[in-house]
Amino acid sequence: MSTLRAQSNHSTPLTTIIRVGITAMWGLLLLLPACTSTHQDVPTTAIEIKRNASPLLAVGYMLDVRVMASGVNEINEKGLRIQESGSVTLPLLGEVNAGGLTLGAFKTWLTDEYNAKYLINPIVSVNISVDDNAGAFPWGYVTVLGRIKEPGRVRIPPTRDLTIMQAIQQAGGFIKYAKEGGIEITRQERDGTSTRLTFDMRKMAKSSDEADIKLEHGDVVYVPEVIF
Repeated sequence: MSTLRAQSNHSTPLTTIIRVGITAMWGLLLLLPACTSTHQDVPTTAIEIKRNASPLLAVGYMLDVRVMASGVNEINEKGLRIQESGSVTLPLLGEVNAGGLTLGAFKTWLTDEYNAKYLINPIVSVNISVDDNAGAFPWGYVTVLGRIKEPGRVRIPPTRDLTIMQAIQQAGGFIKYAKEGGIEITRQERDGTSTRLTFDMRKMAKSSDEADIKLEHGDVVYVPEVIF
């Protein structure tokens, strides 16, 4: 009996150690979620980082700018295209620089300028404009009409070197009775006037004297019908 009691007395510390070890293990397991949760909000992939980044405004982007003051919609400009100089033209402020700035930085600058010079506590919002009809393309578009398979708008590529022939090809090409020798191009100039050119594609195909014309945003290409 004494031997059994002696063994029992020696087993008590071992049981205590096991219990303490199990308790400590459970404690560590409970702490693990708390430790790992601190890293859940940190972007770990390039996609997440890109989503959190604010894009830089660049030439060709179109902006929607809205300014509210005292509950009144003072300014609501849509489709403002950033020009080659990096500037856009806004009411009251005139020509201002936007190229190279983030949306947030440009918004802050506009808020400070309108607040300092014209409006009391203005609320400014700036967004990159999405023109569904233009295919949401920041470099603009041209319109191709007339004897064309798919009349409508054609996007200008990032290289901004779209020509008449390329635009017609992207619009599906000519259809029957298209007057290839009398294609008309109408261009709106910055001073409000319009310029009209006539292009002979047949002549260009036969000779190097007639060069293809590079198109600009807003140009209208019209292919008339041959009249017999």
